[in-house]
Amino acid sequence: FLWMAAPMSKSTSGSSTLWARCQLLPLQHFPAESLQDLLRPLGLAGGHKLHDAFNLVTLPVLVYMIFAYVFNIVSFESFVLVAYSYFATDMAWVLIDPGCVKSPGVIAGHHTLTMLSMLFPIFHPVIRKHMVMCLAVELNTWFLILRRVWHVPLVSVCFYVSWISIRLCVYPYLIYELGLIYVQRSVRVGWINHFVLLPVIQSVFTLLNVKWTVDLVKRKRELWRDPGLAQAENKGL
Repeated sequence: FLWMAAPMSKSTSGSSTLWARCQLLPLQHFPAESLQDLLRPLGLAGGHKLHDAFNLVTLPVLVYMIFAYVFNIVSFESFVLVAYSYFATDMAWVLIDPGCVKSPGVIAGHHTLTMLSMLFPIFHPVIRKHMVMCLAVELNTWFLILRRVWHVPLVSVCFYVSWISIRLCVYPYLIYELGLIYVQRSVRVGWINHFVLLPVIQSVFTLLNVKWTVDLVKRKRELWRDPGLAQAENKGL
């Protein structure tokens, strides 16, 4: 985070901002403007665009680890290390600079819930691949960000295909899979056990995906009626 070291102004009370207190002293001589100058030709200069650039670089690493674990190429421990590193770093960024995204509270809440959810499969290996499959949604997130930078038909097709296949197909299917795991465990230990949370939480995530799909369709209808609104698509998440 070289660009995170840029000094910020103090508040009216004279106390340093959270950002200033969190500065990395060894890097503070690397000004944010220098990085923005490097990224400006790519259309990535600016607060939220720097955050987009970060995600465009780091999300492919996370996505690779997701599919590498599903196909038994890497260990679960390696995947968890990469996943926690990404979500913790991205959440810290959003908390320090809320303006870099459209809905900082939603993003911070999502990352917190995701990191808490990852604790469950650490102690229950039977659901590890199910949890990792849920995180495949980050592939769709990557295409979403890429569309803002490089809005070409191929990227849009990949975005919509990954949205439908992961959010509207994989997520509902995992409700069934996790429900079976809950039933199998309940037969052994009784129906009141913490595994009941698995299909419940997955159902909540699925309903959220349905809601976001409805919002996306409504948004597209607005853009078709008023093409001038398309510029708003350049804003952060």
